[in-house]
Amino acid sequence: MTGKENAELLGLIEKHLEGSLPPEETDRLLRLVADDPTVAHLLARETLRAEMLSQVLQHEEARSAADVPRGLDTTAIRAAAAARRRRASSRRRLSRRQRKARAWLRYGVLPLAAAAAFLAAVHFYNLHQIRMVQEGLCAEIIEVRGEVQVIRGGSPAPAKRGSLVRPGDKLRTETDEGVTLKYRKEPTTLEVKAGSDLSLLINASRKDSSKRYRLDHGELQAEVARQKPGAPMRIATPQAEARVIGTRFVLRAAPAAESTRLEVAEGKVRLTRLGEGDSVDVEEGRYAVADAKGLTSGLLVAAVPPATRAGPVALYRFDEGRGMEVRDVSGEGAPLDLRIADSGAVRWTAEGLAVEKPTIITSQGPATKIIKACKASGELTVEAWIVPHAANEARSAMNLPCRIVSVSGDYHHRDFTLGQGQGTNGSADNARHYSARIRAPGADANGRPWISTKGPSVRRDVLTHLVVTRAASGRIGLYVDGKRVDSMTELAKKGDLGKIISAGKGFSSWNDSYRLALANEFGIDRAWLGEYRRVAIYSRALEEEEIQRNFRAGLD
Repeated sequence: MTGKENAELLGLIEKHLEGSLPPEETDRLLRLVADDPTVAHLLARETLRAEMLSQVLQHEEARSAADVPRGLDTTAIRAAAAARRRRASSRRRLSRRQRKARAWLRYGVLPLAAAAAFLAAVHFYNLHQIRMVQEGLCAEIIEVRGEVQVIRGGSPAPAKRGSLVRPGDKLRTETDEGVTLKYRKEPTTLEVKAGSDLSLLINASRKDSSKRYRLDHGELQAEVARQKPGAPMRIATPQAEARVIGTRFVLRAAPAAESTRLEVAEGKVRLTRLGEGDSVDVEEGRYAVADAKGLTSGLLVAAVPPATRAGPVALYRFDEGRGMEVRDVSGEGAPLDLRIADSGAVRWTAEGLAVEKPTIITSQGPATKIIKACKASGELTVEAWIVPHAANEARSAMNLPCRIVSVSGDYHHRDFTLGQGQGTNGSADNARHYSARIRAPGADANGRPWISTKGPSVRRDVLTHLVVTRAASGRIGLYVDGKRVDSMTELAKKGDLGKIISAGKGFSSWNDSYRLALANEFGIDRAWLGEYRRVAIYSRALEEEEIQRNFRAGLD
C-alpha cells in the first residue's frame, strides 16, 4: 500500500470513528476490510486507540474538575493554581523510580484498564461488521431495476449498485422492480423479483456462519455455491423453510394463497413446513408446495430458466446517464470498465448511450477475464442490444465492417469482433449486413473467414437484438431478433465451412494483451454510429432457445 493510499485509508477510518462517514464510504471501507486482512487489523487498532484516548481524556477532565472545587472565588482559584505549582515542584524532586511509577500509573495502568474495558465491549458494532464481511455474510448489490429500497435500522434508503447489504437489512421491491445480489467470497447470486420483501437475518450465535433470510412475500431466484459443512443457507417464509447446500432454484411466497412453492433446477433442496416439522427433499427438475394442508411435490412442467447459470463475464447496461465511463456490472471478477475517448462524440439518453460521431470506447487494460474465461470453456457469446444509425450505410467498403464489439489489437489482429458490414468491395448493400470474426482453429489472426447475415438485416434506427455464438464443437451462429440468419450454407458452398467448423477446441491462439473496444477499432477508422442499450459477453455458447427467450424478454 502506497503512502497516499495509507493516508486515504486512515482518513476513512477517522471519519468512521467520528460517525461522519457517508453510507457509501462505509460500504467501501467494509469492502477493503473484506479484501485485505491488514485493513481489518488497522481498523481494529485505530478503534482501540480512539477508545483508549477517550478514556484517558475523561479521566483528565475529572481530575481537573476535582483540583478546583466548585464555588470558589478568584482568590481561591489562584490559591488552587499555586497549590498545583507546588505539587509540580514536589514531583520534580521525586526520585526517578517514583516518577516512572507515577507515569506507569497514569499512562500505563489507566490506558490498559480502558483497553480491557474496550476489549470487553469490543466496539461490538464495528467488529461485528468486520466479522460479517470477512465471513462472507455481506452481499454486494450488482444490479438494481427501479426504485428498490434497503431498510436498515427501520430507515429506508435507495438501493445503489456497488453498495453492501448485511444481516439485519431488508430489501423491498415494488411492481416492475428488482435487485440482484452477489457474494464476494463465493459465486452465489440472489435475484429478488418484483413485489418482494427479503430480510437478511442476524445469526443468534456468533459461531453460526450460515446465511439466513426471510422471504415474507414475493419471489427469490438463486444460484448457490456449495456452502460450508454444517452451515447451509436457510430461507424462511411464513409457511416453510428451505435449507440449501448448493443448487439453483426459485422460491415463491404467496401471502394471499398462504403457500410457498419451491422449484429446483439443479442439486437438491430440503423444504420443511413450519409448525408441523414434515419435510421433503426436492431434487432437480421437481417442485414442492407447502401450505396449511401439508406438503405436495411433483415434476416441473418446464425447467427453471437458467438466467443466473453461467451469466455474462462482462455486462454493460449503459445506464450511467453521464460521465466518461461505462461500468461493467456483471459482478464477475474485477470490473472491466470502459472509458469514452471523446465525450463530445456521444450523448447519454434515457435509454442508453448514443454514439453520434466517430470515437472509441475501450477498457484501460487487457480484457483478461473475458479472454481467460473463454479460453477455459472454448465457447463464446456476444450479445448486443443496439440501434444502428443510417450513417453507417454511407461508409465505403474499405471502412467496413464497423466495429460494434471487439477484442483486438488493431484492424488486422483480433480475438473476436461483432460488426456491421461485410468488409468486402462489391454490392451497395454491403453495410446492411451484420458480420462476425472469431479467431479460432481454422481462422487467421484477423478472424477470417468471417460469417455474415444471409441478406440485408440491418434496420436503421430500430432497436435490434444481435447475438453471435461459438460452441466448443466449432459451430458458429449469428442471430438477429431471435432468428438465426448467418450464411453458413454459403460458406459451405465456397469450401470455407471446414475452416469455421474445425477439429480442435478452444481459443488457444487468442492474444492475452488485447483490449475490449466498442464503436471503433484500435489505430484506424472503423467507427460504428448508433445507440448502445446493453452489451453482454459470455464464456459459453447460449442455446437458441435462450437467445429467443432473451429477445422476447427485451431489456427488462
